[in-house]
Amino acid sequence: MYIALTAFSKSSINLLYAISNNFYYGLSYRTGDEPIQKGVISPGIYEDSVDIKEFKRTRMNESWGLRTQYFFFGNFYGSLNFGLNKAYKEEQKNQFFIQSNNIDFKPYQKTTIYSDRYSASLGIGYRKEIFEFLIIGSEFEYGHLSTRRINEHYSFNPQYFNGLPDNYVTEQVFLREKNQNSRDYLSVSVYAGIAL
Repeated sequence: MYIALTAFSKSSINLLYAISNNFYYGLSYRTGDEPIQKGVISPGIYEDSVDIKEFKRTRMNESWGLRTQYFFFGNFYGSLNFGLNKAYKEEQKNQFFIQSNNIDFKPYQKTTIYSDRYSASLGIGYRKEIFEFLIIGSEFEYGHLSTRRINEHYSFNPQYFNGLPDNYVTEQVFLREKNQNSRDYLSVSVYAGIAL
């Protein structure tokens, strides 16, 4: 068995177990981006006005994976990998409109839910043991990432806005994106680990 920390643009932890001299399988985990909770200030729709709102996002790009490595020639191996990029949620709420000395609470909230996303990849890599317990390696992967559904939920008081809020109309007509399309990807990773 060996534990490896993979680092390139994103870091992950891999635990692999040898069931033969040539074949390894195990799990991979990437923590992703930390949750966010912050205030956002943006210009209002009127001159000298400001909108302030609270923005929250749960952990994004957190992923789990099943990994295999099969050594076909010396230190060179091929890999077959399956992954799950976990769902996350964004919220915009507690919105205030400020103009001159007036502060007005806007009864408007938007919640966006991004679904799970699945992946599969094939790779080729090189791994070498140093001093019988240190491992270094690199891997090139080509894979496919599934479509991610985007669900948006709005709550607002139409009496306050005299109809529909401006940003709601803009998003529905011009900016609405219901899905993040499936896509192919290339990945290069460099890693170091410990053999147990």
